[in-house]
Amino acid sequence: GLVGGGALPQVSIRSPKIALALGKEVERISLSLRRRDPAVVGVIQDDHLLLDLRCIYPDEEALLLQAILEECQ
Repeated sequence: GLVGGGALPQVSIRSPKIALALGKEVERISLSLRRRDPAVVGVIQDDHLLLDLRCIYPDEEALLLQAILEECQ
């Protein structure tokens, strides 16, 4: 994703991402994930929910996976 403002607003940082192919459920699942505590925020693109893993620490991976599995049932 793009870094943002400052001296180099168009600079991109490479980071691992996952894409969840959710079809017509993408809006509902995205909203449910955002309402969790902690919130899981992604970007919707072409019926996929894209999650950038740049800010996910290794000890948080299981929590993220659990949230995704619960909301996708």
